[in-house]
Amino acid sequence: FLSTSETVLVNPIPQMPAVSSPITYCQEDIALVLSATGTDLKWYLASTSGAPLSEAPTPETINPGDFFYYVSQTINGCESPRAEVKVQVNPIPVISISGDNTICLGDTAVLTAAGGTSYVWIGGETSASITVSPTSNTTYSVVGTDADNCSNSATFSVIVNAVPTASLSASSSICSGEDAIFTITGSPGATVVYSIDSGANQTV
Repeated sequence: FLSTSETVLVNPIPQMPAVSSPITYCQEDIALVLSATGTDLKWYLASTSGAPLSEAPTPETINPGDFFYYVSQTINGCESPRAEVKVQVNPIPVISISGDNTICLGDTAVLTAAGGTSYVWIGGETSASITVSPTSNTTYSVVGTDADNCSNSATFSVIVNAVPTASLSASSSICSGEDAIFTITGSPGATVVYSIDSGANQTV
């Protein structure tokens, strides 16, 4: 009677590959290809079942939200459980600027940024509000950053109107009973307010 024997080697299921999670981006950032530490890595879009992706994925950052990817490693023909990689895409803040958008030459305007937790204006100022005194039409820009360290920008235009001119001339002398002629000259189209002998204001 002859007998034979054969040894069957049972390889252990490997541990999940090492990953970094969560990975955080701001909306519209350029994302990097996902990576993990392990052998013969396979990437999936589900925690179980499904075919592996052809290559390590690059997350999309167009839309904010939480996105999940899964990766396993294979050693000695045995595939490990899948490790989860969470990709968190934070929305960019909506930054705005408010203030006087029309001033007269020589006046100042207070511009205030909102929507973030910190700000940097184009001139280097870092406070939420700045005081400006432009001498011509000027557009101001600010970059605001929120608590998630995501940034966005806003612009605001201030229109500077010239100060109107006015001068007054009159008859140098008249005789009693004659009419005095006053001539007012200045900026075309301007509204003129005058008074006689410090009386009530009248408008031309």
